[in-house]
Amino acid sequence: TFILLEILMLIAVPGIKLSLGGVAGIILSLVLTGISLAYTADNIKKEFVNTEKTVKAAVKKGFKDSLMGVLNTFIVSGIVAVLLLIFTIGTVKCFAITFGIGVVLGLLTSLVFSRMFSALILPLTNYNEKFFGVKRGE
Repeated sequence: TFILLEILMLIAVPGIKLSLGGVAGIILSLVLTGISLAYTADNIKKEFVNTEKTVKAAVKKGFKDSLMGVLNTFIVSGIVAVLLLIFTIGTVKCFAITFGIGVVLGLLTSLVFSRMFSALILPLTNYNEKFFGVKRGE
């Protein structure tokens, strides 16, 4: 989803020439999005394993606990992208544009699409803990 959205945004924004810096911006924003999704998944897993909560409650609490960390990461990255866009030229400016677009799309992917995906998929699994592949501590 993230890569498709990134490509569509690159097509929609006029004047972008994709260079090596632009590819690096896409890759870095993809890594940033992957890390934030892994952080959220780890919070959900810890919440389920370490408490007596149901899967549904653990998912809700895991998303809530990871919200500030994910927001903080993307806000700082967005500020860096804007500063690079303002103060640089050439290939670094192309990096800043693609990285900035990737930061916005990564934020949407991490906060909105992952939550929507879990809300659609978990009821289909009947909130079964085997879906997560984890066991509670003894």
